Amino acid sequence: MKTFYITFLLLLFSRHCTAHNTDYTVQVDHINKSLQVKSCFQHAPKYLYSTSNSAWKLIENIKWQDKPTEQYYGKIYLSEGEKGCISYSINTSLVNKRLNNTRINQQHPHDSILKISDWLWKSSDFDRASQSKITFLHKAGINVSTPWSLINRTTDKTEYSMMYTPDSWVGHIGFGEFEIIDLNISNSQIHLAIINGNNVFNKSSIIDWITQMTNAVANIGNGFPLNELQVMVLLLKGNNGAVPWGQVNRSGGSGVFFVVNPNSSHKELIADWTAAHEFSHLLLPYTPDDRWLSEGFASYHQNISRARTGLLNEKSTWEKLLAGFERGQKAADKHNAPALKYAKGRNRMQMYWGGAVIALKADVALQQKTNGHFTLSRALDKLNDCCLDTAQEWTARETFARLDKITNTRIFSQLYNQEVKYKSYPRYQQLLKELGIKQNYYGRIYLDDTAEKAHIRKRIING
Repeated sequence: MKTFYITFLLLLFSRHCTAHNTDYTVQVDHINKSLQVKSCFQHAPKYLYSTSNSAWKLIENIKWQDKPTEQYYGKIYLSEGEKGCISYSINTSLVNKRLNNTRINQQHPHDSILKISDWLWKSSDFDRASQSKITFLHKAGINVSTPWSLINRTTDKTEYSMMYTPDSWVGHIGFGEFEIIDLNISNSQIHLAIINGNNVFNKSSIIDWITQMTNAVANIGNGFPLNELQVMVLLLKGNNGAVPWGQVNRSGGSGVFFVVNPNSSHKELIADWTAAHEFSHLLLPYTPDDRWLSEGFASYHQNISRARTGLLNEKSTWEKLLAGFERGQKAADKHNAPALKYAKGRNRMQMYWGGAVIALKADVALQQKTNGHFTLSRALDKLNDCCLDTAQEWTARETFARLDKITNTRIFSQLYNQEVKYKSYPRYQQLLKELGIKQNYYGRIYLDDTAEKAHIRKRIING
């Protein structure tokens, strides 16, 4: 036993010795939309690497020990074990964005947004034991937005602490002539970057919109689910709707990215569901291979969260949920859909709203089983205590198993085995009737407070 313990300590010590911290210094040139990256090592790793297919197109002027070198198939080889520095430039103007480049360049001549993997080349020994510091140097009036944990921000320097996250996760940074507003939501720090470019906008309207939507999600549990969050709002004219696009990112830490029409009124922003949906993703750990769970639970809570803060009344909340359930059912019927677990691509509506039905079923069954002691909200709040702020991917089965353990039931695993694995779409009509959500001859819903489970319906809305 003693020999085993000594061997274990030696292995642990060896691991910490080989997992070097890699600190980066990044000089920001917002006018030319470029980054100059430098990293120095006491003991160089074997190589730096990038998992991005675009990284090799953007990197320029690579130097190891001030001597030119090259990258080969996503790797920059170094003199392993030696003391030295690597430097390179990134031309961010060459980034192929999902959005329209012409409009972005016209409206944001001195702002840039790019994927972390497109410019940050990692050490080959970067792993879970790694913790690094990254320092951005910039002119006064320039800001940097990242998902990493903020250490300090001054007029010409911004410092972050970088923790490990898997290479496959996506994250974004932004830099340029924009403002960052730090919001305190339920003791969580929201770092809001409003990337306005040359667009005229209502600052207080954007801040209030983000504040209300994060507060709505905070009301699902006992506060906002994360201690720190990056939020980037890119203002871009020429889009339909108030918020045409939103996306949750996980690389380096949690972040949410929105494209917002600067001409949108405050009323239009508050009425839009996108922010409530994206922030609701943060109630669960990351489940990339089970999108029905992530998207379904977010679709459910985008409505429940807004109801609990008075942004939706009870009737309109159930109208929106019922409309979603029906869209999902129609899509599942039309496309000869697979089992819900495998829904993706053209089965998007099935995936989003079939998952939302599962959330409702779990909520109702849980309240029945525990006489209201546990709700889905409380179960997710307890899940937060163990499982959200971790750099690992989860499956739906694992998540549901943990929720079963938290609630001391088998409700979640039974739903998974009976509804998700084999059925293309869960039935919901009878459950709605039992909750007192009924439709008249013309298809309009009305609420029946004498229904068997009307008290559960009200508890869902009121929290």
